[in-house]
Amino acid sequence: MLLIILGTIGLVAYGQGYMYDRESGEFTTGGLALIDSTPDEADLWVDGQQVDSTPERLRLAPGEYTFGLFLDGYRPWEKRVEVLAGEVLDVEYPLLIPNTVGTTPIANLRQPRLIHQSNDQRLVAVVEAAPQEQVRMFRSGGSGLTTIFTLPETSEAVITAIEWSTDGSRLLVTTEGANAERFLVLVEGEGTPLALNELLGAGATSFDFSTDSETLYALTAGDLVALDITSEQVTPVAKDVSAYYLQGDELYLVQTHSSGTRIIHLVEGESRTVHELDSNDSYTLDLTVYNDDKVLILHNRTREQVTLLSDVDSQVRTRTLPLRAAAQIYLNPSRRFLVMQNQAQFLTYDFNHGELYAFELETAPTAALSWYDDWHLLASLAGSAVLLEFDGKHQEQLALAEAFGVSGSRRERMVYSIGKNALTGRFMLQRSALE
Repeated sequence: MLLIILGTIGLVAYGQGYMYDRESGEFTTGGLALIDSTPDEADLWVDGQQVDSTPERLRLAPGEYTFGLFLDGYRPWEKRVEVLAGEVLDVEYPLLIPNTVGTTPIANLRQPRLIHQSNDQRLVAVVEAAPQEQVRMFRSGGSGLTTIFTLPETSEAVITAIEWSTDGSRLLVTTEGANAERFLVLVEGEGTPLALNELLGAGATSFDFSTDSETLYALTAGDLVALDITSEQVTPVAKDVSAYYLQGDELYLVQTHSSGTRIIHLVEGESRTVHELDSNDSYTLDLTVYNDDKVLILHNRTREQVTLLSDVDSQVRTRTLPLRAAAQIYLNPSRRFLVMQNQAQFLTYDFNHGELYAFELETAPTAALSWYDDWHLLASLAGSAVLLEFDGKHQEQLALAEAFGVSGSRRERMVYSIGKNALTGRFMLQRSALE
């Protein structure tokens, strides 16, 4: 009977995160590590000892450990992690890369300038400068490119930016130079590109699409307006706006009045002040909701500084992140990780745990980064397409690539980049298989 009672006590203690320390003869609070990999069934090693294979759940005493993953045909993965008492450590994200990554051409390109992927990773748009300025589109898993937009031969402008709508049905094309214009292109089906200069004026900036991609918001002469894409009707939304963030039917605005600059929350015509700002600097706004906390991300582009505003619906708390030269910021798809970049220096903030990870690359990326999935970034780095984890660990070279940016499809396990044919010297859109 005594053994049964002691065994029951031990099981209950283990279920609550306690572990029995044989040296001290006492129960101590341990942590739970969840380990997995893609692909799974990789051999799992902890501190040089093989434990099992992925996926696996391990109860470990608090402290630092070295996890290793090994699978035939794939590059080894190893990382130093810390297990905390009473907490769950999530290490389910390791992406094992084949020893040899197969890269194949999709289509030849003529003077490529940009590559940009839709939010759902289904579509990739490439800007080419010859024979004339045009945008061609590739569908993930497809076999060729389709021309979806071409500037007139008489135009002296060049395409400098492209931006996908929320659902990938439309593409916002920005041109600069003589006859500079912005166009809204219907990606599939019939339709003439919408000339936005005629509707919003040549000085319109800061475009954003509604969730259903039927409305386009923009700043024009300091005012926020909404363009109904179907009817081409423009509706005023708010005055004296320098930045905004759209969340469903709610808006957060940076608004300047004679009394100063402030962040305003606008919903159903009702507004309230969220936070007073110290200066008239240039800002951008973003927002994430994590652990039931709504957090505004205020990017001061003048000072290249990022401030987090928590509890924006009640008592606002602010936290300025330490990297004071955040020229670029990137939010991952689930909006858990905020990556800030200053040349080759990076700082990642984890909204889930409130932790910061600082890392530095050997050289600065030659184009904007993109997210492959929730845990991995893609970068164009020193003539290669490179995949790295959110904290800068495990930088894996995937393919030789030109400095135009890298995109990927986690569903297809493919990475897309622009390479150069070694025999002909011609540019080409290429894909690299991660399985």
